Amino acid sequence: HGFEAGQGEAGIAVCDTVNGTYRWVGAMRPIDQHGIVRDCTLYKDKDGSAYFIYDRDISSSFKEHNRCLYIVKLTDDYLSCTSEYKRLDVAFQREAPAITYHDGYYYMVTSGLTGWHYNQAKYFRSRELLGEWEDMGDPCVEDTEQTTFCTQTTAIFQVEGRRDCYIHMAERHNYMHSFLHCSYVWLPIHFGEDHTMSIAYQKEWKLSPNAY
Repeated sequence: HGFEAGQGEAGIAVCDTVNGTYRWVGAMRPIDQHGIVRDCTLYKDKDGSAYFIYDRDISSSFKEHNRCLYIVKLTDDYLSCTSEYKRLDVAFQREAPAITYHDGYYYMVTSGLTGWHYNQAKYFRSRELLGEWEDMGDPCVEDTEQTTFCTQTTAIFQVEGRRDCYIHMAERHNYMHSFLHCSYVWLPIHFGEDHTMSIAYQKEWKLSPNAY
C-alpha cells in the first residue's frame, strides 16, 4: 500500500445482509498514501453512483490540523475509489460530514475540529456533488451556546414514503462520565423556499401523517 497499516485508512467489508457475517476486502487511502482518513461517511446518489466523503489529514502532527473534507467517487461495485474527487476548500478543518439532497441542491452538515467537545455546526450546499460548495453558516436555530444543541452530526436521512420529511441524527457524547451512556438526538430538518436548511431543537416531537 505504501503506508503503515493501522495509522488511518478506510476499511472495506461486504455482506449480503446488513446484519450478517461480513467478509473483509481490504484497506485503502483514497487519492494517495499521504492522506490519513479521519471522520468519513458514504453517500449514494440518485443515479446509483456512490461517494466516499472524508476528513483528509495530511498533518505531520495533530497540532497542525492540515485537514480538509474531500468527496471521492467510488467504483461501480463500491469496493474502491476512482480518480474523480473534489477537495472542499470551503470546508477546511471540518469533520463529521453528512449529506442529503433536496429540491435541486446537495446539503452537507459538518462539525469543527474540537475532539469530543461540542462546537458550532456549519452546512454547505451545492448543485453538484463534485461542483462548487457554498458556505451557508450554522443551520441550528437559536442555538445560543453554539454547540449544535450539545451534539455532533452523525447522519441525515429521508423518511421513507415522505417526500419532504428529513431527519438530522446527531450524537450526544457523554465524555465527562461514561461513553457507554452516549445517546442520539433526532430532529426534523426544515428546508426554506430559498433553498436554505434549518434545524430547531424540540424536547419532544412526533412524526404524524401531516408532519413536515
